[in-house]
Amino acid sequence: NELQLLIEAESPDVLLLQEARNIDFTKRVSSEYTTNCKGGLCIVSKFDFDVTGELNRKLINGWGDFAMLYKVNTPEGSFSLANVHMETPRSVIMGFIHGVWDQGLANKTDNNRELEASLITSWRKAQSNVIIAGDFNMLEDENTFRKYFSSMNNAIGQAGVGFNDTKKTSWHGARIDHVLFSDGFVLEKANVLSSILGDHQPVLSVLRFKKL
Repeated sequence: NELQLLIEAESPDVLLLQEARNIDFTKRVSSEYTTNCKGGLCIVSKFDFDVTGELNRKLINGWGDFAMLYKVNTPEGSFSLANVHMETPRSVIMGFIHGVWDQGLANKTDNNRELEASLITSWRKAQSNVIIAGDFNMLEDENTFRKYFSSMNNAIGQAGVGFNDTKKTSWHGARIDHVLFSDGFVLEKANVLSSILGDHQPVLSVLRFKKL
């Protein structure tokens, strides 16, 4: 219900969601939207789009998709879009908090996160006019984020004022959800909304194609 109200209030051209299993958006959005969901990664779009691929954790002996890839067609032109939900270090962090450190798990998690980032980056380098958005489970100052994503523009990093935490728990807040875009776009505004009761807050960004 909250997502339905959010869509009605903000009227986004494109909405990306993660961990959105068992939601039938066709019953909750107007007919101007087209939807596609796989493995909890969903797109809700006013623009026509094609699903061009997916990146699956089978590549790292895991399960489930960590990215869905699209080509979105707008009246001003098309762009490539990745909806990401990268591996979380939650188990490692909670173990540390409770005094149980598992170095093997920490190394495996870090290696998996870097491999996911490298695969997304390989895809991105083969595209033009790219947006990568979703739950990165990474801060901007983490080594993996700096290595693979610092060359892209970060919407909240450029336009936001203040902490702009997107993930809130009982003991910390952090910005681990991002909207990244290539130099073919101009950012008009970006902010973190506080209208959802879940543990993640939506990032709203307004981008337009850069005029030549």
